[in-house]
Order: sequence, then C-alpha cells, then structure tokens
Amino acid sequence: MDRQAGREEDLHPDRAGVHRGVADDLRIISSLFEIRMAQVKDEEALCILRELQTLTKVMAIVHGTMYMTGTSEGVGAQLLFEKIVKSVRLTYCTGTWIECTVDCKNTVLPAACAVPCGFVLAEIIRNCVLCSFDGVAEGRIDISLDGPDKDRWYTLIVADDGFPEYALSRENAEEEAISMPVAEHIVRYRLKGTVTRREDEGVTWTVRFPVTG
Repeated sequence: MDRQAGREEDLHPDRAGVHRGVADDLRIISSLFEIRMAQVKDEEALCILRELQTLTKVMAIVHGTMYMTGTSEGVGAQLLFEKIVKSVRLTYCTGTWIECTVDCKNTVLPAACAVPCGFVLAEIIRNCVLCSFDGVAEGRIDISLDGPDKDRWYTLIVADDGFPEYALSRENAEEEAISMPVAEHIVRYRLKGTVTRREDEGVTWTVRFPVTG
C-alpha cells in the first residue's frame, strides 16, 4: 500500500488526472466501436473497425496504467504488457488455445515510448493469433522486454511456435512506408528503432528502440 502511494505521488497530480481523463474518454470511444460493429454486416469493414478498436483499447490501457502505477520515469512494462495481451486475446477469440508468457522483470518504459510500444506489441500479438495459429489447436507466445542497455536501447522479443505464413513486404521500404505492416511502420517512424522477423520453429520478432522522452 505504501509503495503504491509513493508511486502515485511521484506522478504529478495534474498529469495523473490527464491520464485518467484520456483513459476514460478512450474507453467511451471503444464502446462506440462496439456499438457500430454490431450494426455492420460487411466482414472487411468489421475487421477494420476491430483493429481500430484494438488500438484504441491499447491507448486506454496505457493511460489507465500510467494513472494507476506510473511514475515520473514512466510505466512498469510487466503490468502494462499483461493487460495489452489480455485485451488483444479477448478481442480476437479463436478456436486456438494459446499460452502467453510475459517477462519484463522490473523494466520501466518511458511515457513517450509506452503508447507506440503498446501498439507494436498488440499488432504482433494480433498477427500471431490470426496468422501463425490459423487452424491449429494450441500454441504459445513468449514476450520479453529488457532495457535500457548500455547504449540506452530497449529490446522487445515476441516469439510464437506457430506456422510462419505471414509474409512481409520488404521492397521499397522508404517509398512504401504506409503499406508496411503496422508494427514495422510504428517502430521505424515513431520509435526510431529497428524490427526483424525470423522464421524457424515459429516466428520471432525482435524490436529494438532507443530511450526517448
């Protein structure tokens, strides 16, 4: 209890209030998406709305977690990532039983990195669920975040044991940035980092980005 109170005091009251207000507003927007999706019959439109709702939920989770446990240094990645993974799994319910592990230790994400990093994690998890595990009975996703290292970079690793059927477009990356997968686009242009995707027994994403903010 004392530790929680200390952390809340470390985040300026005005800033904490802003995070709470933004989180509440984003939850309302997410609810409006839910109402609209119940009225839409076109499957492609539903997919787009669902993805937008997922990103809205991620923003709400980040701001809500910043309000509850954030400090002047940022937000604890372990709790934040656990909430994001749970939200994405509830949004994309499939017939596959998926075990997810999150290992961020005591890593703290700077506030400036929290939302874009949350977007990247949500997009990768979504791709794992819908692509790597398409048509399989069970699977596993392991998530870890370490940093900052001596060069002040963070390393996010997401690995699944599914089938690597999701193909990335690599040609003309600079000119065709908008057509890049959402995760790659955010890493490159928002986090100013790098992302690699390796196929072996499943797919492993490695995202590296510098400290900002």
